[in-house]
Amino acid sequence: MSQDSNEEGGLYDIHFYLNLVWRLRYWIIISALAGCGIAFLYLKTKPAIYSSQMVILITTDKNAGMSNSAEFSFIQDMTGMATYNSLENERVIIRSTPVIQKVVEEQELNIRYYTEGTFRDDETLAQDIKMSFVANEGFNANRLPRLRIDYDVTDSTRMKLTVTDSSLRQWNDGVVVRDTMVTLPATISLPRYGTLRFVYRNIGQENDETGEEKASAQKRRYIQLYSPLVRAKEICSGIGVNVVEDGKRASMGGSSSILQLTITDNIPARAEMLLESIVHQYNLQTKEYYTMSYTNTMEFIQQRLADLKGQLTGVEGRIKDFSIGNDVYDIQSQTSFTINSDMQRQQRVQEIGIQIGLLEMVANELHQQNGFTTIPSNVGITDGAITASITEYNRLCVERMRLLSGSSESSPVIKDMDLGLRSRRELICKTIENQIALLNSQQEKIIQQLGKNKKEMQRLPSQKLNLAEIERERSVVEPLYVLLQKKREETMLAIIAEPDIARIVEHAEFNSVPVGPNSSRIYLMALILGLLFPIGLVVAKIALKTKITMPDDITSRTKIPVLGIVPQGQKRYTNVKDIIGQNGQDITAEVFRAIRSNLSFMDGKVFQVTSSIPSEGKSFVSVHLAISFALAEKKTILIETDMRKGHLRRQFEVSPEVKGGLAQYLAGQSDDWRSMLIGHPDIKGLDVLLRGSLPPNPNELLSGKRFAQLIEELRGEYDYVILDSPPYLLISDPISINRVADRTIYIMRAGVSDLRFINEIDMADKNGQLTKPYIVLNGLDLESQGYYGRGRYGYGYGYAYGYSYGYGEHKARPSAVASWLSRLRKRS
Repeated sequence: MSQDSNEEGGLYDIHFYLNLVWRLRYWIIISALAGCGIAFLYLKTKPAIYSSQMVILITTDKNAGMSNSAEFSFIQDMTGMATYNSLENERVIIRSTPVIQKVVEEQELNIRYYTEGTFRDDETLAQDIKMSFVANEGFNANRLPRLRIDYDVTDSTRMKLTVTDSSLRQWNDGVVVRDTMVTLPATISLPRYGTLRFVYRNIGQENDETGEEKASAQKRRYIQLYSPLVRAKEICSGIGVNVVEDGKRASMGGSSSILQLTITDNIPARAEMLLESIVHQYNLQTKEYYTMSYTNTMEFIQQRLADLKGQLTGVEGRIKDFSIGNDVYDIQSQTSFTINSDMQRQQRVQEIGIQIGLLEMVANELHQQNGFTTIPSNVGITDGAITASITEYNRLCVERMRLLSGSSESSPVIKDMDLGLRSRRELICKTIENQIALLNSQQEKIIQQLGKNKKEMQRLPSQKLNLAEIERERSVVEPLYVLLQKKREETMLAIIAEPDIARIVEHAEFNSVPVGPNSSRIYLMALILGLLFPIGLVVAKIALKTKITMPDDITSRTKIPVLGIVPQGQKRYTNVKDIIGQNGQDITAEVFRAIRSNLSFMDGKVFQVTSSIPSEGKSFVSVHLAISFALAEKKTILIETDMRKGHLRRQFEVSPEVKGGLAQYLAGQSDDWRSMLIGHPDIKGLDVLLRGSLPPNPNELLSGKRFAQLIEELRGEYDYVILDSPPYLLISDPISINRVADRTIYIMRAGVSDLRFINEIDMADKNGQLTKPYIVLNGLDLESQGYYGRGRYGYGYGYAYGYSYGYGEHKARPSAVASWLSRLRKRS
């Protein structure tokens, strides 16, 4: 039995949703057509997007210079600084904002030209007006708002323009210049930002014969100018950089050094130009970073050469003055016998002095550094370990500055590099100090040896001795000057010979097939959404509803059986006369016959009819049920136990002169309840006991013994006793009445009763506050719910409510279109 019920429920669910789709078929078709129409309009507003690609090779040999050296390995072991993926860094840098912004500024890509259209504004690269922007001194172009320049070219010498500033929309609609006629070439000054310059370029001559330029001239054209930084970020979002290995994309862990650059743009020519310019700018900036140490070295050498030149000029001047004043002309022949023995020692002293001077200059440079910048490397230091350490230190400084362009000081990679740089700088300083100490010791020994020969030099004439000292000073300065000149030439060659890090393998080319927008996918999504929107809307309405609208809302939430479903009538019957006038030929009468049949198979004859709140139709059901029993020749009494707000007097059209009722009997004012009964001349076997006057204590009267005795007497005289009780959730009267009732008929109304009321009925059933409750769903709109013909609830709860079993005349069934229009009006 349970299995059959489950199968029936599942079958019903399928039928229900199929029926739902069928009833919404017109809405689904309309929604699908509307979705396709919206997709069509959307595609009209979006320009075609094309993809351009370029393949480049990243040469990283320069980064491997010291990576395998013993010194670098020692630094890694001491500082814990690990190697990093240089190719991944290049991927980030090549599409970084500084690189792209430089391209934007050089190519003026933040100036865009548009032609207004019906659905969208088409962007073009070339128009008859070329505009450029020059920022005011001190104004940051990255703070430039969006400016719109609408223009109309009269001829090659005149144009009318209007400038609108988006940051001034709240004042005068942001118009800065309105309908101003200017003579080309023209200059317009914007005091807050800078200067706009316009020139005329005749690009429409080739299109004059086809009429394309004439048609374009009839459309409104305008120019947009905005921040280079904003434009660079827009371009960055459309750039992709991927590693390519064997013609396919590869992960970063592979051995390939080939990168594929992809960019999307609505103008293919601009996309190709962008890729070429990005690679060119990337090479320029990378070369600038790599040659930064050479540049610093060049500045250092130039400064030292200027100082040494001044010293050398002064020494030569002193020699000239001394020689002329003392008649000393052949210094070599006069002093050769004195200084011949000291030449080698003096040469060594000179070399040591040069090395000490160079090392002290490098040491001072390191001590004066506040951050991490490159230091002079190729200045003539002969110690190989110090030169290698300085070279690696400069390389790490360059890499740190490159990473900082796309990162921040707090980056873990930057912090690791800072730690390594500090360790390396301390190691270099310590090595230089040791080397200087060693050289000083050697120099002191040589000078001591030279001091032994000074006595011999004292025998020379004082003039010659002084001249020899001046010559010795020149011999120290002149070799250092010559050495620095040689190093300057070497540094210049190194700067010029620095290669590009990115070599183009395949130049930029675009795909002639647009990559977006994907019209097929958009149409498909629009069609699917259009088909599902009405169904989803109805399903969401069902899922989010708070009122009972269909029998499933009850049966899915409680095990209390549904006794019957009362359909919503086309006409409201307010009194018994109208109900009898139908002669039992309407659907409502058939429903109550079914309910009567179900009750006749149950034990008991006293039925309490109640509901959760007013306006759910409990009195309506009570009256119809009582009439149905009476028409079946069952002696029935209807008692108005709702003594607070009863409606039976109005429905049975009882005269106000008729006094007395249940309240008077229960209060002991009368012991003859039979004298208080009223009836209807057209309904035999039906008696009605009204509530009477409103008592001050209805609950106490209903809880008393007289009410229980009355019901016992009525059980003996009547076949059925119908108790029209007050709402259950508002007052406690139904609980007091429940003690004399055999069964409870609980009325719930579609569209009125809250879904939470079902839980209240369950709790009342479990607590014994309602005796054997049964639910009657009142006011169900069968047509809008789709219960046509022999529905699921026909056989279980009312024996095919849609059939009249031959009563009355058969009405013609309306056409499908008329039925659909009727349902549409009801839903609206």
